[in-house]
Amino acid sequence: MLTPPSHVHWARCSEDTTAVLDLRSGQWTVLDGAGARIWHTFVEGGDLTLLARELSPTSDLSAARDAIGVYIAHLSGLRLLTPPERKPRVTRRRWRR
Repeated sequence: MLTPPSHVHWARCSEDTTAVLDLRSGQWTVLDGAGARIWHTFVEGGDLTLLARELSPTSDLSAARDAIGVYIAHLSGLRLLTPPERKPRVTRRRWRR
């Protein structure tokens, strides 16, 4: 499962526009229209199949799902979505005699 890393922040600018900031690179990405809807549905754990039906009610559902998958892969390529970050393993130190 992909998630936004901790250094990526986002906010809705309007109903159909979202600004995403990667603090490490300093790069802004503006998502609008369907891109903003896909972002919010994905990061909020929404139903992407339902979104695919909403975005293309008259066309092929599998093609719409594939297009959403390609868009999510694009966001992953921009490093806005990554596999969950692992927390460092805590090891306990023991006193030696």
